[in-house]
Amino acid sequence: CYINSFFQVLFHLSAFRKFIYQIPTDNIKNKDKSIFFQIQLFFSMLQTSNEPVETNKLTKSFGWNYEDV
Repeated sequence: CYINSFFQVLFHLSAFRKFIYQIPTDNIKNKDKSIFFQIQLFFSMLQTSNEPVETNKLTKSFGWNYEDV
């Protein structure tokens, strides 16, 4: 829940969001482990979804599992 709140705050900082979206992620082989790709995905879901957005994939990209958070 804290990581979700933290990234929602960052999402609302337009300069930070623009910076994140500009990071090239096309050539990343393992997108599940790419923190930048997962942040981009999370931001994209926040922007387009009408449903609550989970941070499971983002959390896993940090190398954390459910017990770590």
